[in-house]
Amino acid sequence: MRRFKRRTIWVGLVVFGLVAAALVFLLPREVHEAPSGTWALVSSEEVPETGKLPEGMLFAFEDGKFKSWTENDKKKPQKAVFHADPKKEPKEIDLIFENGDRKWIVPGIYRMTKSRLVLCFGAAKGDAPLNVGTRPTEFKAGKDIELLTLDRK
Repeated sequence: MRRFKRRTIWVGLVVFGLVAAALVFLLPREVHEAPSGTWALVSSEEVPETGKLPEGMLFAFEDGKFKSWTENDKKKPQKAVFHADPKKEPKEIDLIFENGDRKWIVPGIYRMTKSRLVLCFGAAKGDAPLNVGTRPTEFKAGKDIELLTLDRK
């Protein structure tokens, strides 16, 4: 009887270990690199003044260049330059938009898995030659803070 109990405990521990290892392997892991590729908007919580972004809006990150568009305006995407620092915690990203002699720097933070990208940006407002937003410190929408969830396209 004692032998049976030991064996049952041993088998239970092995099964528990295998299940735990499988869960760790299957859970999405955070990727420690700069965003790249094309992503589709799944949800957004944004600054009231900017209006709601259309679901399915596309965002592309490639070689330091950023562009966003919808199916209706794919011939005229919004373009910017981006800089990301995946070594910071939380990871930082800046979008830099230019129009003539004016520049808007939209600072943000991000977290990324292989299939999901969460971005949180501080709005850059104004019409000065240089307009810089405030970098968020947490993934939470609020006054002048926009939160976007994207899935890899």
